[in-house]
Amino acid sequence: MKLLRRYALALTASLLVLSGLSARAMAAPPKSAFDAEVNTFLNGYWKLLPQAAVESGQYAAAARLPAPTEADRLAQIAFCDLWLKRLAKLAQNNKALTAAQQGDLALLDNQLQSLRWSLTTLRADRWDPSGYNVAMAFGELLNKDFAPLKTRLNLVDQRLQQVPAYYRAALAQILAPSPAHLRLAIEQNEGALDTLRSEIPKAMSAAAVHEFDSRKDEGSRLAPV
Repeated sequence: MKLLRRYALALTASLLVLSGLSARAMAAPPKSAFDAEVNTFLNGYWKLLPQAAVESGQYAAAARLPAPTEADRLAQIAFCDLWLKRLAKLAQNNKALTAAQQGDLALLDNQLQSLRWSLTTLRADRWDPSGYNVAMAFGELLNKDFAPLKTRLNLVDQRLQQVPAYYRAALAQILAPSPAHLRLAIEQNEGALDTLRSEIPKAMSAAAVHEFDSRKDEGSRLAPV
């Protein structure tokens, strides 16, 4: 359990770092081949892991909820292998990199090594059902004001339609669930279900009120004086 907690903390820190790199990349065009390569990596990473992307404030692929199938796991491993090689080539040109770029490179390498280890050695997908929880991303979409509420509700609707397939795939992956993690998963998902049952209707009501007010204001402007 201590190992798993340390891994979870490290993963959370890594996601925060990746989110920061993405924010920098969006703020300015790439100034070097290194920056362009890192941007390419980040775009691929968030596309491959849209759940983690949404939880880290990256919403380009927010409508997608990939099912955690064996094919998906193998695709993530292949991505790690590809980019560990590509980043290693960047490291060979170490003298041309700034201290900040060397630090970014080390962090990216560490994140990929950690992800690959979790996919091939830890294999929590087979014994930790609490890892299969879609609620956090829905909470981000409902509560973060990154787009109009109507747009965010459309993303929520698209993701909801993929939830049954997600959990069917999760059940197929879980081979020998730990009793403690199974209890945790049940508690988490019951809590998530309660939250979604209350938060989604609340957001829909707010969107309806906003649309009604907008139409009312528009009608007032168009009305003859």
